[in-house]
Amino acid sequence: MWKCLLFVVAAIGIARCQDIPGAEVYPVPPKPAFQVIDEARIFQLEPDRLRAIAGRLRDLRERYDFPLYVAIHDSLIGTNTTEQAQRLQDAWIGKESGLVAVIETDSGRFSVGRPARKSETIDTGAELPVMGPADLSQVELTGVLARVAEKVLPIADRQARAEALAMGLSEEIGAVLEARRNEPEPRNKMRTVVLGVGLLAGCGLVAMVALAFLRRSDSKAARRYVFPRGAVGQRLGAPYGGGRISSRSFRS
Repeated sequence: MWKCLLFVVAAIGIARCQDIPGAEVYPVPPKPAFQVIDEARIFQLEPDRLRAIAGRLRDLRERYDFPLYVAIHDSLIGTNTTEQAQRLQDAWIGKESGLVAVIETDSGRFSVGRPARKSETIDTGAELPVMGPADLSQVELTGVLARVAEKVLPIADRQARAEALAMGLSEEIGAVLEARRNEPEPRNKMRTVVLGVGLLAGCGLVAMVALAFLRRSDSKAARRYVFPRGAVGQRLGAPYGGGRISSRSFRS
């Protein structure tokens, strides 16, 4: 009897909390020291796998100064993965570089928070968007999520799926930041462009000279010289006349 009464009171309390604007049925937990929270307890019997995920997230942070937090839940009450990810993004990261991913194992859904927009105000009062070396653009983030979703889509096991999501996000984000790090600096890039344009211009000039030389050679080969027939009278009864021999050269 008392158990039933307590259950009814708890249900009424939860319903009232849902009706109150701004009431948080699922509170925001503190920022995890190891960057991963296993609220679903799917790694409770295999802590080594959870430590491996935490190690991968730590490597990403140390190498690229990009903190990636992963919160694993079995089922969110009073909210969804998108809302919870944004709440954690605002609470744990704010305007700094980084990302929060929320995984719901029961439904198989996952979401990431939207990074805060950074901007600078210029003299005219306008605001220009600014992106730091460890910030992901919307295009880069969309590509990362698409590639990770494609990898984990065939996985049905909850534990393996959550592990693949965390590892995949870390791997794809690291690949994007590594490619950005290997890009040449603006000066070197401009120098490369100038050298490339100069090389193309030089190749074009050499090709023009070679074409002109070939045309001149073809023109010389196509020339024909025709000598007129001269009427020479017979001398001393011989069929051909004798005398001096003169030669003429024809310039090209």
